[in-house]
Amino acid sequence: LGEDTTVSPRMVHDRDPTTSWVADPRDPEPTLTVELPERRRMHRIEVTGPAAIAERPTRAVIEADGEERVVDLEGDGRFEPLSGRNFTITFSRPGDDVFTLGIGELRLRSARLKVPLNGAGKTGAICGFGPPLVVDGIEVPTRVEGRIGSVAAAGQLAVRPCGPRIRLAAGQHRLVLRSTEQFQPVSLSLAAVGPHASVSRSRLVRVVDSDDTRHVLDVGPGEEAILSMPQNFNEGWAARVDGDELEPVQVDGWSQGWVLPEDTSGEVVLSFEPQRGYLVTLIGGLVLLGLVLLWAVWIALRHRLTEPATTEAPKPHRGTSRRWAVAGRCLAVLAAYAVGGPIVAGGALLGVLLARRPRLVVAVVTVALLGAVLAFVIRVAQDAVLPANAVDLVTGAAVALGLVAAFLAPRDEPEAPPA
Repeated sequence: LGEDTTVSPRMVHDRDPTTSWVADPRDPEPTLTVELPERRRMHRIEVTGPAAIAERPTRAVIEADGEERVVDLEGDGRFEPLSGRNFTITFSRPGDDVFTLGIGELRLRSARLKVPLNGAGKTGAICGFGPPLVVDGIEVPTRVEGRIGSVAAAGQLAVRPCGPRIRLAAGQHRLVLRSTEQFQPVSLSLAAVGPHASVSRSRLVRVVDSDDTRHVLDVGPGEEAILSMPQNFNEGWAARVDGDELEPVQVDGWSQGWVLPEDTSGEVVLSFEPQRGYLVTLIGGLVLLGLVLLWAVWIALRHRLTEPATTEAPKPHRGTSRRWAVAGRCLAVLAAYAVGGPIVAGGALLGVLLARRPRLVVAVVTVALLGAVLAFVIRVAQDAVLPANAVDLVTGAAVALGLVAAFLAPRDEPEAPPA
């Protein structure tokens, strides 16, 4: 990745532990070339680990003046002394799968490779080597200007057209700033070089409400225009004005947009249509789950109340059994608190208190679950979004109440057999 200045070989001797040199992922044996101002005698190499996207090499082959040294980088990095001015170092990880190799810092003993990074230094690309600018189908050369510090910090550089001045006549024009292997454009602005007349907006747009799957806009009157959103085009999005759907268009080849006719204004609702079907399916599943839960609670309570009597005499309760029963109730409440917090724990505590009144338990659980489902349906029907956490908490409390009450419901004591 030598073309990427943020992970270039320059980073192995910048005295900054946060930067790294990252090699090309397709190269299992990347090479660094070190050129010194004069001949030096080397006897040790040290490398530090790179960023998380790469792996540290375990082996290095150092060449200079026709001689070669193989060094195990998992050891102390020492090797038989080698003299030279130009050193070629080949890194690898023998025996491992192919990794993207990289180095944080490189140190050659008896050589000085520590040159601090000058963030104020100028960098960029000369005219003709910047990202291509295409104006109405004609390519315009550009240059890149900036500072080394911006490159190291993944900041932004300036792209400016070079060559003949661009002159645009009145009317519509199409401008494209293309990406290259070195540069990724993030924004484009046009500025006049001389006096220019002010241009008013074709439409006034105000955001009334906005969330992930629904936006409500207030659009003023005006001539025919394009209403666009800064996100990828998706056929699932729809725009409606007074129930009439607007014609979707793809803006600049990628973003979402709709055609606003000249006589159309007022409240525009943008919605993601598949969201409603997803929520309807989710509601159906919740209703079915609630019904199954109510059925299970009723069966459990009825089983407890209608359990047939046995001929065995009841065993007297002991103090130890009573203590275990109290401990079990406390444990159930604590478990509910750990799962859903104080509201769910309150439901479990209510289940402990109402364990001897099964019909009241069934009634309370039924009302709570149906109320939660009803609130869910109303919220989704109005805004097509998931409701607040209150519905989840009420549902959890109702479930905890029913389960604890069903578990603790007393059995009918059998009658003692005749003497």
